[in-house]
Order: sequence, then structure tokens, then C-alpha cells
Amino acid sequence: MESESFVLLKTAALNGDVDSQFELAIKYETGSGIERSGAEAFEWLKKASASGHIDATVALGKKYEHGNDVKQNVRLACAAYRKAADAGDANAQMCLAKMYLLGKGVHADAEEAFEWYQRAAQQGHAIAQFNIAEMLLNERGVEPDDALAFRWCLKAAEQGVCEAMTRVAKLYQDGRGVEKNEGLALEWYQRAAESALAAEQATD
Repeated sequence: MESESFVLLKTAALNGDVDSQFELAIKYETGSGIERSGAEAFEWLKKASASGHIDATVALGKKYEHGNDVKQNVRLACAAYRKAADAGDANAQMCLAKMYLLGKGVHADAEEAFEWYQRAAQQGHAIAQFNIAEMLLNERGVEPDDALAFRWCLKAAEQGVCEAMTRVAKLYQDGRGVEKNEGLALEWYQRAAESALAAEQATD
């Protein structure tokens, strides 16, 4: 039996309240307070996205990309990500960058991927910051720039990205993009190990 709060939420969604539509989609997606229905979640995400809800648009893109409760369609996934990315959403920019890098739903274009990663990174998206660093270090779609790569990698590491911590340590150890510093290299290796251990314990 549907709770009173759920009925009120659904009524608001049916009346066109976009935030309620998105919240209703999440409840159907997770089975929170109602029997889970991926199909209902998908339909409410579409409604919310059509009304301009950015988080709903990103979630819709992920459903299309991975084929969750809907036929997989990477082109529609890209379209959803682009819509949200153009609106300035960092998560969507990150997703769109990945699609360009992998050539999913669009022609593979490392330069375009870098541009979208950069937009997300400038908003503080840690994984995008790390990905930019990797592209700069590995000459993937951009001219190599070890010093710039180090700066982006450090930003990601300071936000807790374990892989970035390890990379920062290696860059300090090799003196690549930054002055060689064995002490700081050791410090970052230790921080990376502690971060990895904490993540492992969290999943136990």
C-alpha cells in the first residue's frame, strides 16, 4: 500500500512539479517506500529531463549508456549528457568526455574529450582533474605538459583520489613536472596506501 507521503509526491509529480518527478524516479529506481520499477523510474526521468531537470538528464543518460531498464542506446546517452553538459553540469561534462575518449555514441576524439574534462575539472571535479593529468602525461589528444599535469594531479590527490595520490608520489619520485623530492614522494605513497586501505575496509 502506498504511503500518504508517496501519494502526495506522486500527485505533485503528475501536476508537473519537476523536482517531485525526479524524486519519484529515484524512489522507483531504488524501491524506497514503493516496489521497485525500473520502467517507472525511466518514464519519470524522461519527464523531469524534458522539463529541464539536470540531474534527471544525467541519470537518463546513464540508463541509456548502460542499458538499465531500457534498450541500450549510446547515441541517446550522449545526447542527454551533452544537454546537461551544455547547461554546465560537471558530472555530465565528465560523462561526455569519457564518451568522446572511448568513441561511444560519437566519433572518438581525444581533443574534444580533453576539452570536456577541462570544463569539469575547472569546476572541481576530481576525477576529471586526474584524467586531464593522465592525458597530459601520456600525450593523448594534447601536447605533453608535465608541469601542468602535476598541478592537475595534485588537485585531484588533495580531493582524495587514490590513483592521483600514487601518481603524485611517482612524479615527485621521478622529478617529472615538479622538483624531485623523495620525502614528499614517500608521504604521498603513504597517503595513497592509507586511502586504499580505508576504501577496502569500507566495503567489508
